[in-house]
Amino acid sequence: MFKKFVHIGAPTDKKMPNEEYCEDMKVWISDPEKDEFKFEYLRFEKDSWMAKEIQTQTHIAVEVESIEKVLPTCDKVLLEPTVVNENCKIAFVLRDGVVLELMEIK
Repeated sequence: MFKKFVHIGAPTDKKMPNEEYCEDMKVWISDPEKDEFKFEYLRFEKDSWMAKEIQTQTHIAVEVESIEKVLPTCDKVLLEPTVVNENCKIAFVLRDGVVLELMEIK
């Protein structure tokens, strides 16, 4: 199921370099590919609908072969599988108390 580590996502209240706004999720997101430690910083708008755990806890993003096969092994789904673009689908889950971003990449 697990293929590889992708990045670490860290919530912040500071404006960070290389941020882009994701209007659908009401969050500013930095590009982890431009950070030497693969950190993705997330700065949420006050009215973001994203789950509290995503907004307040650091997450680990991992590439998986199939999100649907991993979901039953998780404690809680924080964000249902969501198509980001034609090459990527994501979901956020809690697994053993850890927030994971599952990424299915074509």
